[in-house]
Amino acid sequence: MTQGFEPKARFESWTQLLRFLAVGGINTVFGYSLYAALVWLMLPPQMALLLSTVLGVLFNFATYGRLAFDRRLGWKGLFRFVAVYAVLYGINVVLLRVLLSAGQSPYIAQLVLLIPMTSSAFLAQRYFVFPSRATASPENLSRN
Repeated sequence: MTQGFEPKARFESWTQLLRFLAVGGINTVFGYSLYAALVWLMLPPQMALLLSTVLGVLFNFATYGRLAFDRRLGWKGLFRFVAVYAVLYGINVVLLRVLLSAGQSPYIAQLVLLIPMTSSAFLAQRYFVFPSRATASPENLSRN
């Protein structure tokens, strides 16, 4: 019964992953460019990170919802989206502080953190903000 559905679901999963990665690339370039520009404008790295994260979350909310997951989030989805970024921001601040105290430049330090932070964002978004249609209940999907 579900055999006919599985190939389509797998195709949709791969398509969604590829869209997420492409949109993630755009979002990463936007966020890092904004961070670097703010550091260049002499803002302290933590302040630059805060501003680039806030603006990046707004940008990412629009791009991930529409382009990567082909959905517009409701208020609950927005709350989950912001909550994920708040937690990731806290982790990023701590790791950035560690790298800066080790003598790393603010540009390289945040560049090094892009891979683990982006990976964490993907996993959190995939399973918490935009749960798979196969594992999400119809009630949850209709509210998102």
